[in-house]
Amino acid sequence: MKHRRNLFLALPGVPLCVLALMLSYSIGGTLWRACAAQGWTATPAELLEGGFKKTSVLRGGTVYKPFATYTYVFEGRRYEGSRVSITDGEDAVGDTQQRLGQQLAEAFSRGETITVYVDPNQPESAVYDRMLRWELLAYRTAGALVFGVLGVAFLWPVLRSVGKQPAD
Repeated sequence: MKHRRNLFLALPGVPLCVLALMLSYSIGGTLWRACAAQGWTATPAELLEGGFKKTSVLRGGTVYKPFATYTYVFEGRRYEGSRVSITDGEDAVGDTQQRLGQQLAEAFSRGETITVYVDPNQPESAVYDRMLRWELLAYRTAGALVFGVLGVAFLWPVLRSVGKQPAD
């Protein structure tokens, strides 16, 4: 009977551990892209559109998602890109998303050329902002740790009993 109770208590541990692994994967991908992009080539680009989209969320918060479409010439060939930063998506962590969107909107309204960073090994891949967002990384790391610890805590009774003979 105790074994069944342990299994029932362990159920929340599985999704918590999965969430922790997903956040860890996201952190690793962000770090990998940030390191790789530091060696990319700065290239002038024509901004075709730029700005940010604003979304209201629960509890009165606002989420910003910067957007851009730009063209650039790399090694004599013209490319089009739309990647704004090494972290995809939208979030409300810090003011980076709003700031990037404002920069792009202002540059577009003035008709300015922007600088994008082009991967010399894959010139069709470029990004406007290649900086690592430490506040987002810290937020995701804290989430991965909390969810991971909670998940293991829920799974611990089952993990401890693996290999033990049930008492009659």
